Amino acid sequence: MSGLPVVARLSLGLLVFIVCILLPGRASASPEGLRQAVDSAYAKGQYEQVELMVLRAQAQINELPVADRSAINVTAGCAMIMLEREADARVYFRNALEADPTLHLDPVRVSPKFRVVFDDVKASFRADENSSAKAQITSPLLQGPRPSSVLINLLLPGAGQWNEERKLKGAAFFLTQSATVAAMIWRLDVLDKSRHTYVRERNAALVTSDYNRYARDMPTAWYAGIATGIVYLAAQADLALGRRPVRLAEPPVSLINCTPLGDGLAVQWSIRW
Repeated sequence: MSGLPVVARLSLGLLVFIVCILLPGRASASPEGLRQAVDSAYAKGQYEQVELMVLRAQAQINELPVADRSAINVTAGCAMIMLEREADARVYFRNALEADPTLHLDPVRVSPKFRVVFDDVKASFRADENSSAKAQITSPLLQGPRPSSVLINLLLPGAGQWNEERKLKGAAFFLTQSATVAAMIWRLDVLDKSRHTYVRERNAALVTSDYNRYARDMPTAWYAGIATGIVYLAAQADLALGRRPVRLAEPPVSLINCTPLGDGLAVQWSIRW
């Protein structure tokens, strides 16, 4: 070795240095051996190396099983506490809880120094989860019409919208439908009278005029009937496509209610639309 030129010795030393640097990176890059490598570095007190391996293999950590992912982040968090970097430790502990929300540290095997920080992060994590779940439950959702609204709207257009608390639109459909039905009945009555007049007419001079009146009354009766049908279908379509806000926080409807009594059990059947 001493006989080698200076340049050769420097090149060989640089090569050995590169190999020493890359080998841990390759070991940590292996998903199967990553947890073992992190635990080994932590056991040796190489806390900076623990962080370095975790940061390098962050993408691969996300692909590991839940147990390995949470364990690696816990180890990294403990390493940060040993380096007196509590803020970074909290980040790793939270990552571990996101992987496994049921995670807890064994009070026998884990020092209180780590558990105090972990438990505080876990309490904050649960509070955030509860707040998020509550926001989702109480957030207003849109739901279709009630079955009772659909039924009464088939019988009386506009009543379904009224039952869905859309009273202005319900009143508008009801009045419009009533007007078209009244117009249709009126025009059918006029058509029937003109038809009878035409059929019973015996005066040849009036037959033509009676027929022309009957021919004019027929399309107007059809128009009134078509308008009635259009309003009816529009009322049904508007109800079917309409949405009403519903809060999931409302208690569910119980179809069977059981009440314990002194000498038995009372059962009540109830249905609410």
